[in-house]
Amino acid sequence: MTDDGVFQSISFIKSRYGGENFKVEISIRPMYCPHDDYLTSLPGNSLRSMATKSDENWNYSTEIDGHISFKEIVELIDKYALPFLNSTKNSMEIISCYERNILGQRKFGNKILWGTQGWENFDFGHIYLRAGNKSKSIRQFKKCYGEFISDKRDWAQIAAKECLKIIEIIKQGDNYIKEYLVDTINTSKENLKLEKW
Repeated sequence: MTDDGVFQSISFIKSRYGGENFKVEISIRPMYCPHDDYLTSLPGNSLRSMATKSDENWNYSTEIDGHISFKEIVELIDKYALPFLNSTKNSMEIISCYERNILGQRKFGNKILWGTQGWENFDFGHIYLRAGNKSKSIRQFKKCYGEFISDKRDWAQIAAKECLKIIEIIKQGDNYIKEYLVDTINTSKENLKLEKW
């Protein structure tokens, strides 16, 4: 957990049903983005995809295979994961990696998946808000609202209404924003059992 409330993780995920393969996921999750009781792996990507664009698993079916896999993983963590994690410790750094330069490129190119449709806007509404950029935050929440309001499923309607509620908080001023973000961080940590991090 960084000083700015960004939970960074390198997760080793064993394949189900007794498989002898595993994957490694690299992700960041700001606690000032609301969380229920589970962590998503976005923004982030699998380590293999960051390095090669393939999502192939690593093998540990034998001791030799395991040693080969972990040797490669250590090298790829050093080359791909650590630069990403070291560049995304706070909201300003996350934005710097996310926004495109004048050539239309992001800092890590297409190696990082920033979110799913609608939810990416919801997260970046919070990230821009934490960074103090209210106008970009409102734009992100309006995009999220536009994405979800036409979807008649209950969860989409709840998300759309939440966007409008957050926009109203932003309009009320800095004290309301600060209170909202502090409450969101505390609730996220509590829901995810990360209070001591």
